[in-house]
Amino acid sequence: MKTTAALLALLVTVVGARAQTAEDIATVTALAHELERITLSGDIAASLQFLPPTLLDKNAEAQGMSRAEFDVMMIQRMTEMGAISKVLQSDIDATQMRWNRLPDGTLFALIPTRNLLEVALEPGEAPMQIAETSATLALKDQGQWRVVRAGSQTQQESLRRAFPWLENITLPEAKTEVLDQ
Repeated sequence: MKTTAALLALLVTVVGARAQTAEDIATVTALAHELERITLSGDIAASLQFLPPTLLDKNAEAQGMSRAEFDVMMIQRMTEMGAISKVLQSDIDATQMRWNRLPDGTLFALIPTRNLLEVALEPGEAPMQIAETSATLALKDQGQWRVVRAGSQTQQESLRRAFPWLENITLPEAKTEVLDQ
């Protein structure tokens, strides 16, 4: 199995992804900029609608919920997170996008991403600033390009559940750093 995974990783690298079109690049770049805007605005409904539908469907299924129930739960959780944190900066660097193509033709890209967050875990507590470096994944879902964060282990597990072809793809893990105040 490790040999197969190593071979697949090598094929992804060797096959490369020079086959993406100018339209693919433009679409993914526009989506990356829109995700930055949504992230900074804190628009929870837009954030949820922006996610790949297959990802939401598979997560709802894993929770034993309907998609509508799952969406309500996600909005509630995102609202709770928004009460203790705020995104100060979001940079999805589409100029550094790395394209890859699997042997079956599946095309995807990884985009370096950096967010600066302000977090106060307790009311009245002085907020701390946290820099997070991660990746945004661009993939086609239901025929449309989508971009989604792929940094934390939880995010990556969720993505692999929805898109099994990611199982043998190494996704960079997020790195977080508490900045001096």
